[in-house]
Amino acid sequence: MMKVDDYSKNRGGWSVPLVISCAKCNDLIGNYQKDGGFLLRRMYVDRLENTYFEWQENKMIPCRKCLKPRVLCLYYKKENRPCFVPFAYTIKARPQKFLDYLKIVWNEFFSK
Repeated sequence: MMKVDDYSKNRGGWSVPLVISCAKCNDLIGNYQKDGGFLLRRMYVDRLENTYFEWQENKMIPCRKCLKPRVLCLYYKKENRPCFVPFAYTIKARPQKFLDYLKIVWNEFFSK
């Protein structure tokens, strides 16, 4: 579900839903809401959905299939938020197709 809060307003007010996957084996890591432009330097915990792992500070998270380290769990002190920092060239972030996104929103709305 797309979140609109102070963080997204500070970054331009627009968001892109991304599908995050392993660059080597294409295993799904999760869905992420990217606020603003530029590179994907960190993924905040409150924006990441459908993951197979939980946040624990200073822990490396490997891929489920190829077992290579993909992200590092850190606490971003500038914004006081927990985040995942991807290692260089280890993940792929592609925009989620709009129809796939509508299916997710539809299922969340009617599952309540």
